[in-house]
Amino acid sequence: MTGVVSAAGRAGLGWFGIVRLGLVQAALGSIVVLTTSTLNRIMIVELGMAAVIPGLLVGVHYGVQIARPLWGHGSDAGGRRTPWIVGG
Repeated sequence: MTGVVSAAGRAGLGWFGIVRLGLVQAALGSIVVLTTSTLNRIMIVELGMAAVIPGLLVGVHYGVQIARPLWGHGSDAGGRRTPWIVGG
């Protein structure tokens, strides 16, 4: 058993894992930027809606982003992930 390191015995993420997580977050961020700017223009300019509606949508998006760590912690600490997955 010498020379064998289990996955549980590792101290943390390696550089490859950190880069993978960063790429996922960068991809999500770029999609959100494109969607937000496009929907903002379409809803206000093309459809003639009040600017409050897309503003509220952007606000809800950032509110959810603030709550994500709390939801992840609740999922990890609770042991039951199904209610957290179904809840969004």
